[in-house]
Amino acid sequence: MNSLVAQVNLFTESFDESNGSTNGVSDEGVMWNATCVGCSGTYDVNNGVFQNNNTDAVGVWTTNSIDISSCTRLVLTVDYSGLPFAGTG
Repeated sequence: MNSLVAQVNLFTESFDESNGSTNGVSDEGVMWNATCVGCSGTYDVNNGVFQNNNTDAVGVWTTNSIDISSCTRLVLTVDYSGLPFAGTG
């Protein structure tokens, strides 16, 4: 019996939305939204990246549902740059 294994990206985001955006659409058409109630810093798109800078609050980044029912293995990857988190929580 032959089996076929393929890698499929379910969500990739290039953050090509305009600067200051807190919502957008992934390359696959999945909508996302970012909220940060009480943020004093920045929590938005800036020059092709999503930034979280000195927010002093909890930011929430969500997407619409992504169907993973046909997946047998799921790998999550996030590209991060910057200083390590130095706060609590």
